[in-house]
Amino acid sequence: RLLPVEEVMAQAAYHPQAPAVLIENALIIAAASGRAQIGALDIVAINRGARESVHEGDVLMIQQRPPPAEDSLTAQSVVLPDRRAGVLMVFAVFDRASFGLVLEASRPLAVGDALRSP
Repeated sequence: RLLPVEEVMAQAAYHPQAPAVLIENALIIAAASGRAQIGALDIVAINRGARESVHEGDVLMIQQRPPPAEDSLTAQSVVLPDRRAGVLMVFAVFDRASFGLVLEASRPLAVGDALRSP
């Protein structure tokens, strides 16, 4: 099946801003490079788009969930809070997904890392 190609003009400048609505539970779903580790200046796909009110220029915080730690006193597994791992700016928005540019990464990122409003 063939679809017509749409002429799309790229923006000459982006204005980074916090999202107009609270964004939570978003995920990095793919990396344009196809590599397992993602770093600064890599392009990624996210699972939020225009239907969730994402706009070009929105800046999102990237968070990683550390592995569970063992409490040395009780020997029980403890869930640690998410830690900030980087910053992403959305540059292309579609109905159900968007593309973003990783602006900053303090540690290696991966598909499945969480995104939320700063």
